[in-house]
Amino acid sequence: MDRIFRMVSGLLVLLALSAAAFGEGGGALRVEIREGSTAGGLNVTHPLLPEDILAYLSCEAVVYGEPPESTPLFKVRLTGDPSASGAKWTVENGVHSYSWTYENGIRVDFAGMPDGERLRLRYTVTNGTAGPLERVLLHTCVPTTDAPAFFPGFTESTVHEPKKTGNYMGFYERTFLWSGDRPFNFAETEKGREEIHLAFTQKGMDPVRWGWWNNGPETFDLPLIAVANRDGAFTAALGFEDGVWASCNGGDDRACFHLFPHFGDLGVGESATVAGCFYLVQGTPETARTLFMRDFPEAARRDDARFYPGGRPVTGFVTHFHEGGLEELAAAPVTAELSDLIHWRMTRLDEENPDPAALQIDFSNAEQWLPMLNATGRLGFPIIDTAIHHSSIPWRQAMTARAGENLTGPDGRVWNYSSPHSPLFRETVFRYIGQFTEWFRKHDTEGRVPGYLNGAEWFYPGVLDYNPMALSAFREWLHQKYGDLENLNILWGAEYPAWDGVEPPRLGMVGGVDASLATQPFPVTAGRTYSVSAAATGRGTAAMLACLHLAWLNAEGGLLGITTVGAEETAPEQMSFRVAMRPPAGAVSAQVHCKLMGPGRLEYRAPVITGAEPGVELPGGRAGDWTHHAFIGGSAGTVSGPDGNLTLTLEAAAPPQPMKHAVLALEDWVNFSYEAMAEWLNACALEIKRNDPDRLVVSYVGFVFAQQAQWDHAMTNQRLDISLANSPAIDVNGIQMCIAGDDYTWAANVVDTARKYGKPVWSTDLIDFPYGLYSGFEPIYRGTMACIQHGMTGGFWYGWKGVPDYAFLQRMAAPDRDRLIRDTLAAHDALRGFRPHTNAAQLMPLMSFSSADGDGMKGDMVDSGGLYHLLLDSGFTPDVWTPYELERAAPDALGGYRVLFMSDCPVLPDAAHGALLRFARSGGKIISSGRLPEKNLRGLPLTPQLEGMEGVLSMGEKAGRRYWGRLRREQVYGNTPPVLVEAPDPERTPELRRSLRDRLISSVTLSGAPRPVAVGPENGDTHVTPFHNPETGGWLLFLVHKGKGRRHHADLRLDLGRQFSGAEAWCDFDARHRVAVDADGALRSPDFAHVCIIRLEG
Repeated sequence: MDRIFRMVSGLLVLLALSAAAFGEGGGALRVEIREGSTAGGLNVTHPLLPEDILAYLSCEAVVYGEPPESTPLFKVRLTGDPSASGAKWTVENGVHSYSWTYENGIRVDFAGMPDGERLRLRYTVTNGTAGPLERVLLHTCVPTTDAPAFFPGFTESTVHEPKKTGNYMGFYERTFLWSGDRPFNFAETEKGREEIHLAFTQKGMDPVRWGWWNNGPETFDLPLIAVANRDGAFTAALGFEDGVWASCNGGDDRACFHLFPHFGDLGVGESATVAGCFYLVQGTPETARTLFMRDFPEAARRDDARFYPGGRPVTGFVTHFHEGGLEELAAAPVTAELSDLIHWRMTRLDEENPDPAALQIDFSNAEQWLPMLNATGRLGFPIIDTAIHHSSIPWRQAMTARAGENLTGPDGRVWNYSSPHSPLFRETVFRYIGQFTEWFRKHDTEGRVPGYLNGAEWFYPGVLDYNPMALSAFREWLHQKYGDLENLNILWGAEYPAWDGVEPPRLGMVGGVDASLATQPFPVTAGRTYSVSAAATGRGTAAMLACLHLAWLNAEGGLLGITTVGAEETAPEQMSFRVAMRPPAGAVSAQVHCKLMGPGRLEYRAPVITGAEPGVELPGGRAGDWTHHAFIGGSAGTVSGPDGNLTLTLEAAAPPQPMKHAVLALEDWVNFSYEAMAEWLNACALEIKRNDPDRLVVSYVGFVFAQQAQWDHAMTNQRLDISLANSPAIDVNGIQMCIAGDDYTWAANVVDTARKYGKPVWSTDLIDFPYGLYSGFEPIYRGTMACIQHGMTGGFWYGWKGVPDYAFLQRMAAPDRDRLIRDTLAAHDALRGFRPHTNAAQLMPLMSFSSADGDGMKGDMVDSGGLYHLLLDSGFTPDVWTPYELERAAPDALGGYRVLFMSDCPVLPDAAHGALLRFARSGGKIISSGRLPEKNLRGLPLTPQLEGMEGVLSMGEKAGRRYWGRLRREQVYGNTPPVLVEAPDPERTPELRRSLRDRLISSVTLSGAPRPVAVGPENGDTHVTPFHNPETGGWLLFLVHKGKGRRHHADLRLDLGRQFSGAEAWCDFDARHRVAVDADGALRSPDFAHVCIIRLEG
């Protein structure tokens, strides 16, 4: 059936191209016969590149069988002389065609038809041999030798063919394939620096092992290979409706690229046809990709299984098999579950002295779980435990600790986690992967397990790794970035005499200080609520990072965990703290720490601790109750004032650093650390695929809520942007997402960051961090809908039976739970084939903290989060970018946007600043809240400045900070971190917020940037995202009501490049209503409570 489809589709391509289309003189491309070619060659040139001839060699051989063999190479020798005898080209109305039969009877019929900036291709292969042929492929080739704009030239290198001294691999960095919608180049792959004959197989296909080619472990989805020229202005690309093997030859001066069309299995006398295009376009590889997806929508749709494995959206709960309680899951209308199934359970394990070679997984849980999937029909995604956070099982942490390979803090403390640089950890994880995947390949005979979760909760446990292995890897990273030690010393402002002396800044990652005034431990009782309150005065870094810690201790005095209480700003330089918490399980005592986390001075006033049982006196009211602790850096702590009204003073100077430009050094260290984690995530994905290439690999990146506006956590736990940019082998970007009561922007923000990578985005646990399920049904319902509105394509809510605060599966009322599931599935189904559409970006200046920054930061994180709220409330759904991503993106990465918003950002890396300059100079509009970039990471002025450039507008104040207003860090339930929530603020009035929306919208109007869907400043209660279906051209609008305010409709005006005759609105997955759209694109939605999906017509 598949072969018949290919034959019919190939014929339809021909029928769709009229004779008039062929008679246009070849369109933009000039195509001529390549005389003397032994592979049916055509010379292809672009009128704007007349000196560059790209040879399209249509057939070097036909490859078939397993193991593969081929027809003789380089035999298709044709003449262009119509009067000559033997095989010849036929040229008619610009169409070049031939028929060639090999001695074994295989016949190739080829036609090439110029059409604009493409050469349309059609191949038919007929099996004229005496037996069947399996897996028939055809070897095409595009040498760049005669195209100077594309040809890489020769480079002396230790990587070369025999009898050569170098290679031609320079074009690997310009040669792209696509994993999902994300491009990756050959040079960035695992073998991209060492393999001169590098090939890749399409995802889901068995690797082809033939000839001189060596396969990399990565796979591609889209059957298209594209090569940019040296200056990035033109692209050559080759794509087929069915192409399964792509390769580059960097070994000789052909410097060629290839894509092998796939004809399937051919019985005796059978034929199959495959259509394709050779593109030579003015534009980037993405330009070629857009053309290809237009030309071959069926080929573009083949990655649909990544979005809908099993045919339905992935929707369910996270489960812990060993806790039981799966009967609730069986009763719920879920399509899938994410299962904590094995978690390093072993058989016959010597926990005192485990032998890595003898580790054997205990699959008893899996043996019970898989039949449950088969019986219920749901899909299962088991976790393969690859992340360091879940390596803290006693025998595992002891094994790597004995080898000196555990994570080490900046103070030298060895933590109970394996280092991501540990060879022993990697060895055991890879053994684990091998056994895990082998078991499921053998036992999942009904296909209920379409993929694996590559570890759970990828993040550092509050500290980066200073193990000597990490420091050695960091020096190598620096060597690659800076080239030589002299350059590093100049840029860092250091005087290292040798590479082995280079050290990262040993800061407390935030302000370079970690000090406290702490009480003596006091007894606590399970079930009682203990409250702590204090006021504080300070400024700068010290004030920004001020916090209280409740340290919970076990019976041996060991630390069980820390509850962090952030400040609520009550006036300039004035803060207050308050928290009420129950002790976690196992806690018998606690300490209160008033913290100083940055240079400067803090005064805590009138600290009060309450909650003791009658007759038990709690400390805190007398000066002798408090003791100074200097954990990192020098500091001083004093206590003064009368009992009951004490003043606690903490002071610290900025610690000296071994380099002048500690800002740049710290940024390097942070980027390296998170790249190391991402590269380990990617290495695990590659190993999973090597063992089981037919299943999806899903990430589970945790602790990323902080990226919107809590950048102190982002410095010590996880950076989503760095993880996304360095894990191309991941098929589905799975992310832990949190809401905070009614505020779902914490989850939506990470979706807006991941969305631009083009892969499916799943919540691997969608959760309410500060409130658990006690915030009620509507917050988690609206939060889920908002994530879908922003581009989430599947996911799981938490079902942690052992922690009631997050037991959404077990403790949510069944009618609410089932409605949540059904409406989520309905929302996904309504959006099938559609993608979010935006012409706006937000630069979120997430970078490392440093005491060298003056204010301790390179931008205002509250202004950034507030600007994001302001944008959503004003009708925008921006793609979120960070400076890290901009530094590494293609030069035209911002080219698809018309407007870029940025929050307070006085410091920016040079490369990111350069991207903004290119955007503005090309006509893009920049609108800022707060300061525009003024200096680079070395403190030098950025030139030229954005301020004053045409198209750059400033709102003149930190509009985002003002819009969000006063905040406090809230932590109520569970073991999760405190999240910023709105605190009472008399200045944050509806009138103020409307005026700020009006200013933002007026700035956009003044800039001239179009708004795909415009809302008025009076809106504020409803968020809207337009969705587009690139195959059908259809549009719809997805609206989510925030649950605040009295307006339950939205007045919208469309600017989507076309007119609409009307619309149908589906309100709350219940009633459907007709909606009028006037000639100016104006429409009003019906009233709705939560969600309204409007399908536009005409």
